[in-house]
Amino acid sequence: MRHLRPLTLDSNIFVSKMKGNEEYTQECGALIARTGVDFFLVEPALVLTEVANAIGRNIDLEAAQEGVDSLLRMITILVSCDREFCLKAGLTGAQYDIYSADSVYLQAAINHGSVLVSLDEKDFVSKVTSKKPLIEAYHIRDLPY
Repeated sequence: MRHLRPLTLDSNIFVSKMKGNEEYTQECGALIARTGVDFFLVEPALVLTEVANAIGRNIDLEAAQEGVDSLLRMITILVSCDREFCLKAGLTGAQYDIYSADSVYLQAAINHGSVLVSLDEKDFVSKVTSKKPLIEAYHIRDLPY
């Protein structure tokens, strides 16, 4: 039996795929298609808010609802953003000098040993990788898997 690797995707990966017209849309779609085959998704609950909001604002509310429903079917572990998790994520974010929402994805990945993938190289991926985390973090174009 094949061993699936845990994967945490920044919401921008899902949004790019759903919008369908961005620079890395095809790569995002190809990676998402590999969930259940090569990877299983570990996502913070915040991903639902970010995807619904971005798709609702950029496409429409029906597409947002459909996108979130589809996303929920793909996620294996949905990490609750409870008090303890959020405090830990905030401290981790401060340590890595990243935005608050990004710290939630990073903490979910750290807690589950996930590969972390984002489209935000400058303010997220490069800041994380410069600190030599215990996890792998990549911009989608650099993902070696």
